[in-house]
Amino acid sequence: MDFSAPELSDETAAREWLEAAMWPAGPVCPHCGERSHITRLAGGSHRRGLHKCNTCNGHFTVTVGSLFARSKVPLHLWLRAIRYLVDADTANPAAGLSAALELSAKTTSYLVQRIVMAVAAGTFPSIIGPDEMVRLVRACRTLDRSGGKRDVVVPALAARSAGGSKAPPLADGPASLGARASHVMDERRAYKHSPATEITNRGRQEVTGVLVSAAAYLPGSPMLNRLTARLQSAARMVLIVEVGCSEDADAAVLQLLHHGVHSILSLHHSPSDESAADCSRADVPLVVLSPEAGRAEGAFYISCDNEAAGRLGADALISGEHANIAYIRGPRKLRSDEDRLRGLVHRLEECGGRLWAVDEGGLTYEDGYAAASRLFTAHTKPDALFCHNDLVAMGALDAVRTEFRLSVPRDVAVLGFGNLSMSSWPTYQLDTIEQPVEDMIDAALTLLQLSHEDRESRGRSELFAGRLLRRKTIRTPS
Repeated sequence: MDFSAPELSDETAAREWLEAAMWPAGPVCPHCGERSHITRLAGGSHRRGLHKCNTCNGHFTVTVGSLFARSKVPLHLWLRAIRYLVDADTANPAAGLSAALELSAKTTSYLVQRIVMAVAAGTFPSIIGPDEMVRLVRACRTLDRSGGKRDVVVPALAARSAGGSKAPPLADGPASLGARASHVMDERRAYKHSPATEITNRGRQEVTGVLVSAAAYLPGSPMLNRLTARLQSAARMVLIVEVGCSEDADAAVLQLLHHGVHSILSLHHSPSDESAADCSRADVPLVVLSPEAGRAEGAFYISCDNEAAGRLGADALISGEHANIAYIRGPRKLRSDEDRLRGLVHRLEECGGRLWAVDEGGLTYEDGYAAASRLFTAHTKPDALFCHNDLVAMGALDAVRTEFRLSVPRDVAVLGFGNLSMSSWPTYQLDTIEQPVEDMIDAALTLLQLSHEDRESRGRSELFAGRLLRRKTIRTPS
C-alpha cells in the first residue's frame, strides 16, 4: 500500500492537512465557537499547532474534541491507519496494519478501536470523501462480527507485531459499541458526547433512522414534519441524517446500522442495492418515500403517482385554455420530473397539443425566479408554467408579476406541486397538486410493521394519486 503522500509520512504535513480538512474556513475555537479572533501561537515554548482564542482565552489544537485527542501516536500514523482501513480488503481490513504502521500490536489495536468507536458513535470527523467514508464504515462493520447489532463482541485484530504476537481483542467481552464508545469518551475525556450514542443505548426497538435530502427541508414541507410527528406518537425515537447525494445516503445507511436502528426511512434518496442488502442482512427494513433515483432490490417504495400528476396538471391547464405550456424541472434528472413530464406530454398529445418548453430549474425560490426570467425574455413566451415544486412556482410567480408586469392567471398560469404551507398565503394563492401525505405515511409505517413479521413482503412498492387544489393562479374553465 502506498504511503508516499506527505500527510502519511511527515508529522508537520499531517497536521497541516488535518487543519485544512477540519477547518476549511480557518480555525474554530472548540470552546466557544469563535472563528475570527484566533491567534496561532508559534515559537519553541508552545507545542506544535497550538492556537489561542482571544474571545474566551482558551487554548486548543486541531485534535481537541476528536478521536485524535490526547493521543501520543503521531498524527501521520493516525492518517495512515485510516487510509489503510479505507483501502484494505474488507474481508480482513486490519490484517497487516501493525507492520504497515511499524507499531506494536497493542498500539495498533488502540488506534483501530478508537476509529471503530468514532464511526459507530457518529463522531468520526469529516476529513474524507463520501466514497471513502462508505469503505471505512464497511471496514469497521467487518471488525464487528455481529453485523452492527447490539450486545456485540469486537473481534481481535488479525494483525501481528514484528515479534509475531497476536493482537489483543478490541473488547474484553460482550458490550454495545455505542456504550463502549460512551465509556471511552467519559474515561479519556477525548470525545464530545454523541447524542447518537445515547439513542443507541436506549434500545434498538425504539429508534427509526430518517434520511432526508434538501427537498425534505423546504420551508413548510409537510412530509418530514408529519412523518417525525407520527413516529414520535408511536413512541419511537427519530434519528435524522441529512444527505446530499446517493453516495452520502449509502454512508448514512451504514452509520445508522451501526447505531442499531430498528428501521430506516429515506425521503427522496434511494440507497444502492448494496446498502439495501446490508439492511436485509441486519434485518432492518428500508422504506423510501418519494424516490428520486433508481430502485434497490429489497427496499419498499412509497410514492405519489407522478405520471398521473403530470396528466392532472395538463388537464387543469388545458381547461383554463392555456396552450403554450412550459415545465420548470428540478436541478437534475429526477425520477419525479421524468414521470411527471411523461404524463404531461402524453396528455397534451392526446388533446392535440404539445409541450412548449422545458427549463432546467432547481428546488428553490431563486431557481424559479431565474427560470421564469429566462423563459419570458425569449422571442415567444409561454402562457402557463408547471413547476417542479411550490417554492419554484412562487419564485416564478413573483418574476412574472414584478419583472414582466403580467397578470396571473389572465396572461399566464402558474401551477405548483407539493402544497407547501405558504402556497396558500394571500400573496400567492397558488394552484398546486397535493401529495396524499397522510396516506403515504400510513403505508410506510404499515410496511415497516409488516416487514418485521414477514420478510418475504419486502420489495413492494405503492403509488398514491395526488389531487389538484384550485386557488387563483390558473384560469377557471369558461
